[in-house]
Amino acid sequence: MKKRFLTILLTLCLALSLGSNSFALTGESERAADTLASLGLVNGTPGGYALDDEASIEQAAALLRRLLGDANVKETACDWENIPAWAKSDVDYCAYRGLIRHSEYKANAPLSAELWSAMLLRAVGFDEQNGDFTAAGAVAAARRVGLLSRNIGGTLNRGTLFETAVNFLRYSRTAEGETVAAALVRKGASP
Repeated sequence: MKKRFLTILLTLCLALSLGSNSFALTGESERAADTLASLGLVNGTPGGYALDDEASIEQAAALLRRLLGDANVKETACDWENIPAWAKSDVDYCAYRGLIRHSEYKANAPLSAELWSAMLLRAVGFDEQNGDFTAAGAVAAARRVGLLSRNIGGTLNRGTLFETAVNFLRYSRTAEGETVAAALVRKGASP
C-alpha cells in the first residue's frame, strides 16, 4: 500500500509539473495518456491509446468517474435507454451526481467539447442553474476558471480527452488549494 501510494504521488507530481502550455507540444496526447495509464485511470487498446479516434460520451463518463476517485462507488441506476453494458455503471454514476443531464446523453454518441467542459465544471461544483456557465458557453467558462489550458471545440478525440483530463488533475478545487490529484491521493486512488 505504501509503495502504491508513493508511486501515485510521484506520478501525480510529474503530471502536475507539466507546464500549462505544454499541450501544444507534439506528442502531448500520448504523454497525457501515459500519465493517466500510470495512474490506472485508462487502459488503452491492444493497438495503443487510439488517440485520434473520436471520444464517446461513455468514455468521458468512465474517465471522469475515475478522475474523481469513485471507480468502485455504486450508484442508483438511471432509466436512460441504450446505455452500452460496459458503461452502464459509469453513466449511472454521472447521471446520479448531476455530471451529465438526460437531455445531453445520447448512447454511443461522440463527445462534444461543450459537453465535456460542462461535465468537468459540474464535477468541481459549478452549476449552470446558478448562472456559473451556460451549456453553450461551457468551454469558455472552463477555460476562464482554469479547467482547460487551451481552447477546444467540436467533437473531441481521445487524445484531447486525455490532455484535458491531466489538466483537470491539476485544478485546485478548494479554497485551500487542494487539487483534484491531491484529493485522489487523499481518497486512496483506487481506480
